[in-house]
Amino acid sequence: MSPMTKHTASITLVAAALSAALAAPAAVQAQSTLAPVTITASQTAEANSLDERAVALYSKPGKWRKAAWMHEEAADRRAITDARAYHSLIMAGHLYYAARDNGLAFEAMARGAERAAQIGDVVTAANAYVDAGLMAAEANRGDEILEMARHAVALANSPLLSDEQRAAIVKRVGYSEVAALADAP
Repeated sequence: MSPMTKHTASITLVAAALSAALAAPAAVQAQSTLAPVTITASQTAEANSLDERAVALYSKPGKWRKAAWMHEEAADRRAITDARAYHSLIMAGHLYYAARDNGLAFEAMARGAERAAQIGDVVTAANAYVDAGLMAAEANRGDEILEMARHAVALANSPLLSDEQRAAIVKRVGYSEVAALADAP
């Protein structure tokens, strides 16, 4: 069989498989369910290893993007309640920013802020939302700037914060710029 005939046969086989899948009754397709996602000890060990390998790259500016990616991968392997996940995402945001990739920096920082807020770390979440707001502004991400700003201000005003914690957030670099954006219509 010539290479062209093999290629044609492969395409025909794929087309037949797709046709069969599309022709299957909807009831049969609806019965299949996705397996629940579970975090295993091996995933946590993988996450720890990824974070450790990322930290080893901090002294190599040319490897900051790789280190950031490793931190994101580590976070994705951790349970939603694991604080190390949002710390990894926030660090990824800082590393992407240092590597001058404002788009990825914003995305990682925003994810880190959201994960911190989800488990109630109001101080870390507020600070990460300030950073994400500044990164969104630098990346010209219109509506996302406003969203990050509003989250940052809301958390800075949380009744869960002590006066000292609130003051530290409000006095930090970038907060006043982000807070001014939160009042925009």
